[in-house]
Amino acid sequence: MLLALIGFGLALSNWAGLVAMVVLPGAAFGYRIAVEEEALLSTLGEPYARYMRRTWRLIPYLI
Repeated sequence: MLLALIGFGLALSNWAGLVAMVVLPGAAFGYRIAVEEEALLSTLGEPYARYMRRTWRLIPYLI
């Protein structure tokens, strides 16, 4: 999804379009990740907390 949005932003041949295609969905992904992690933590508890500490959220070794 992220690669498709970056590609679409580049296809627009406009830096504002590229920024809009990366920043807006990026903020939405960040919010959605936080909501889902909170739900998983409340349901699964400590095992999921351990899993969160050893894995990356979105892009391995970056985010």
